[in-house]
Amino acid sequence: MKAEQLIGNLAKELSSLKGKHRFIIVTSGAIKLGMDKLGIRSRPRDLNKLQACAAIGQPMLMDIYSTAFSRHGVNTAQVLLTQDDFNDRVRYLNMRNALLELVEMCAIPIVNENDTVSVHELEGIFSDNDELAALLAIGMDAEALVLLSSVDGLMRDGKQGSDIISELSDIDETIFSLANGKSSSGTGGMLSKLRAAKKASLAGVKVIITNGRKKNCVQEALEGKAGTLIKPRCRVTGKKKWIAFGTREKGELLLNKCAADAIKKGASLLAVGIVECKGSFNKGDVVKIIDANGHVIAKGISNYSSAEITAIKGRNSSEIEKLMGYAYGSVLYRDNMVFSSDLQ
Repeated sequence: MKAEQLIGNLAKELSSLKGKHRFIIVTSGAIKLGMDKLGIRSRPRDLNKLQACAAIGQPMLMDIYSTAFSRHGVNTAQVLLTQDDFNDRVRYLNMRNALLELVEMCAIPIVNENDTVSVHELEGIFSDNDELAALLAIGMDAEALVLLSSVDGLMRDGKQGSDIISELSDIDETIFSLANGKSSSGTGGMLSKLRAAKKASLAGVKVIITNGRKKNCVQEALEGKAGTLIKPRCRVTGKKKWIAFGTREKGELLLNKCAADAIKKGASLLAVGIVECKGSFNKGDVVKIIDANGHVIAKGISNYSSAEITAIKGRNSSEIEKLMGYAYGSVLYRDNMVFSSDLQ
């Protein structure tokens, strides 16, 4: 089925549902359209060629969406994002506010990763647009995330034609083993969708994986009549959602046993308990917190830069003020930490 037909069917369905739901669409397809325009049959391996294909295909993709939705009197808006829009808290909030305003205007944002300037998805660091969709669903406090596939849902034995699993309460290694393969023109597939579903469900978002080629696929998914449902498991809220899912860690802090035990019991992290600082990061960046056994036990927002922590690690608060001439208090506040046990 061609992109025009798929998008046309989706536009017709979502337009008919706009009185009941508000939608944000995360799309792919820019690279494929660019390849077709240039007569390229196989996905290029060269990064610059991929970016060029994305640049040529993106306006074509948006034109298809705009034309399809305008037939039903619905406005669309292009939103191109990179990982940096999630890493930086201010940019993250600005992005969220812009999307909320578009939705309030009854427009449907069409979101894609900005492949022309970003290498994350192209190199596989940003796990396809499925992860982007999960991050947006989390950030927008979405009621549901519908991941459209070319199959009816997660197959019970991982093979096309077998029964689908209608409902999952968790996604573990056994479930991941049922997924295989990537899409022919992109980097996604069922494994990518399961990873995205696990992330979103842990943040309290209901996720449905369903066949996007079928009529009324979104409505039937939302009504529980089609697809594989992954139940929400809300363990983190508010700013902690951003810490847990919205940004990547810029560094690591290795703690002694006393400090690790203390933060597990609810204490903030003090410099005296830090043994080593790895990576280069600024105040306000998110870092991993590692215990003496090398296990990642938490992640959180640092009140100091990596250079400052290197200078003050192992020192008590009075020593820090004498050494630095100032003191922010704890290196990481308890309320700015998310524990790994909450993300399993």
